[in-house]
Amino acid sequence: MPHHPTADLVSRLPRIAARGLIRAYQLTLSPFVGTQCRHLPTCSVYGDEAIDRFGLWAGGWMTLARFCRCHPFGTRGLDFVPAELPAGARWWLPWRYGRWRGTLAEPPVRTAPAACACDDAQRPRASASSLRAASDEPSSAAR
Repeated sequence: MPHHPTADLVSRLPRIAARGLIRAYQLTLSPFVGTQCRHLPTCSVYGDEAIDRFGLWAGGWMTLARFCRCHPFGTRGLDFVPAELPAGARWWLPWRYGRWRGTLAEPPVRTAPAACACDDAQRPRASASSLRAASDEPSSAAR
């Protein structure tokens, strides 16, 4: 069955629209609300990443669970979007997508790219002069 780019775009439209609404909030209302966020990353960044990674249905439920944890007596601290969907999550059991209590304090572990098949003798090495020249350049933070 041939893959149609139009069909792919149509299937991604709800995700794109939701991410557009989040971005509009970030640019318009967020500066007025303030920056006293209880979690890092903020709820809007969390929602944007969850919807981008898992789609509108699963990512939306993850974002709703995050909003429900963000209140004066709720959780605080580091809370990252999981790397993969929870094991028991199904589209007909949407509440299982969200983490309703606690935080994910460690960033999700992503699989590393395959190691280089070449041995150490074939790898290019940096010369002492190139390292010295790189250290002499001022950093962009100092400018």
